[in-house]
Amino acid sequence: MLPYLVTSNEDSVALLELDDGRFQMLEPGPLARFASGYRYLLVDRALAKYLKSLKVPQITFAPAVVLNRTTGQEHRSHTRVFVSRSFHSSEIKALALDGLQMFSMNGEYYFVSPSLKFALEANEFSYLQFSEGLSGFAGAA
Repeated sequence: MLPYLVTSNEDSVALLELDDGRFQMLEPGPLARFASGYRYLLVDRALAKYLKSLKVPQITFAPAVVLNRTTGQEHRSHTRVFVSRSFHSSEIKALALDGLQMFSMNGEYYFVSPSLKFALEANEFSYLQFSEGLSGFAGAA
């Protein structure tokens, strides 16, 4: 059994975390409801509320502010998710996947246990995409 890589089927701008904790949009454009990048995961309020209700262990939440530097607007539509459990790609087959689990790989890619994947799919977060193990990466074995 392997964890599932979670991505979004929505387009999203890249973000840069500023020293004050806000995120700056690096270009104009939309922000996906599941927006991940190096050392950050931002999700919309509905997904954050659902994850909180499931009491997924070793994840915490904080309000997120996304700054459009061009317009000066600050968006507060997302919640930052901190995922404490991490692994290296060589450890993927050894992960304990019982119950509802979430992991980060290399501080940039987010994975869920099969149970959490099924729970998310059952609640119609249709913008989320799942690929088993490392199959979502080009050249993965």
